[in-house]
Amino acid sequence: MQQALIPGAPIVLWVSVFGPRGMRGVYGLLDTGAAFVTIPLQDAIDLGDDLRSAPLQRVTTANGVIRAPKITLSRVRLAELEAVDVPALCLDLPGSPTAALIGMNLISRFNVTLDATHRELRINAP
Repeated sequence: MQQALIPGAPIVLWVSVFGPRGMRGVYGLLDTGAAFVTIPLQDAIDLGDDLRSAPLQRVTTANGVIRAPKITLSRVRLAELEAVDVPALCLDLPGSPTAALIGMNLISRFNVTLDATHRELRINAP
């Protein structure tokens, strides 16, 4: 996949996440400072994940340390690229321009090129 970059603007991508009961599409912020993919709590519930039995992961956010339910998404799709069994944290991101974060546990599964000269982001299969 390829996306034009706007100087100073966040990199936002359309992401399809899959759970036990279907798929949900969300905008995700490409965040190299995030260890995990995150999705909103309600999306995880709608996808069929039982957050009451999910283990809690300690997470440091801009607002401090919290504990967020950790689930495994059966698939995550970025355009034509797909990853399976992707751990994700369930938390809402108040004040964020997106509902989700695309963290390093997904980014590291692909070859990612940030070409500043041509103002382009390229993500390819490894």
